[in-house]
Amino acid sequence: MASTSRTQRRCRCWAAGLLGTAITAGSGCGAPLCPSTTFAASVAVALDEGWTPLEDLVVTVGCPAGDDTGCGFLDGPVHAPATASVLLYTVLRPAEVDVVVSSAATGNVLVHRLFPVTYEQLGPRQTQCGGEAHALVVVPVG
Repeated sequence: MASTSRTQRRCRCWAAGLLGTAITAGSGCGAPLCPSTTFAASVAVALDEGWTPLEDLVVTVGCPAGDDTGCGFLDGPVHAPATASVLLYTVLRPAEVDVVVSSAATGNVLVHRLFPVTYEQLGPRQTQCGGEAHALVVVPVG
C-alpha cells in the first residue's frame, strides 16, 4: 500500500512540474500575462443639440447585429428617454454600437445606424492589460 501512495504522489508532483513549465513557457511569448481583473469602460450616447423636441424621443443602444462575441452589454439593448444620455458599461469595449432613435408616441424610427466608439483613458489605473476608460457617442440630427 505504501508504494502505491508514493507512486501517486510522484505522479502528482511530475504533473504539477510539467504544468508549471507550460505556464512559464506560455507567458514568455511577448504578451503580458494579465490578471483576471477586468477594467470597465463607460459609453454615453447622447443626441446632438439640434434634436427637438427631446421629450418624445427614445434612444436604444445595443450590440451590432451579427456580433456573436457580444459587446459587453450584459442586459441587452438599453432604452432611455432622449432627455439625458444613455449610459452603459462594458468590459469588452466594442468598436461600434447600434443606435436607434425613435418616437415614443408613434414608434417611428428616425435614425438607425452603427456609430464608432472612441475610448479615452480615465484615471491612473492603466496597464498593458487595459484600464478604466470612457467614451461619448453623439448622434447627429437625422
